[in-house]
Amino acid sequence: MDIDEKFLELFSMDDECYSRLESPWSEGKWTYASDGFILVSVRQLMGIEGANKFHIRIAGSELEKQLEAEGDWLPLPEIKAEGKCPVCDGSGESYQCPRCYDGSGDCMGDCPYCDGEGWVSREKAGMLAELGGETCRACYRAGMDLKNKVMRIGGVYFQARFIALLRGLPLPLISVRGEGRAARFTFDGGDGLLMPVRGDRTETWQVLPE
Repeated sequence: MDIDEKFLELFSMDDECYSRLESPWSEGKWTYASDGFILVSVRQLMGIEGANKFHIRIAGSELEKQLEAEGDWLPLPEIKAEGKCPVCDGSGESYQCPRCYDGSGDCMGDCPYCDGEGWVSREKAGMLAELGGETCRACYRAGMDLKNKVMRIGGVYFQARFIALLRGLPLPLISVRGEGRAARFTFDGGDGLLMPVRGDRTETWQVLPE
């Protein structure tokens, strides 16, 4: 797996209405990418611009402390979900929604055609499918229906789609540090942090079997 800007885009905010996290950034010896729920850190990549003020607030010394914290490492569990991903129709690749990316400036969350995802299946993309597909953000190539689903690891709940993303990394491990605290993950090429879903909020999510 190539650790490049295309790879970092998987961890960035996929919404033009939240442009402050739309692109990776560099600070010191590291390059980061985040969508506010998950953050990845790799050795600095050439050509990635420095941090702006917003990025600095979520990076810096406190972040480095969390990324260096010791913990018990666990393998990423198998995902047990039923049904095909409703965004990519199980293919693992999604395409730009023709109504979100028509230049109107509408936020993805306001689009009824893609249900706020910003991406659709090849069939629904129409002519935009000719531009090529991307890794589906709703399932991260797992092909399963992971929307509004969580998994419990070490007694803490995490969004299933992010577990799918981590499982696709080379040699991934996760260190869970309690409810309300970001879990640390590592892989061959970098490491990062994953925010949990609070236990009192899992009523609106489906918990997948362990």
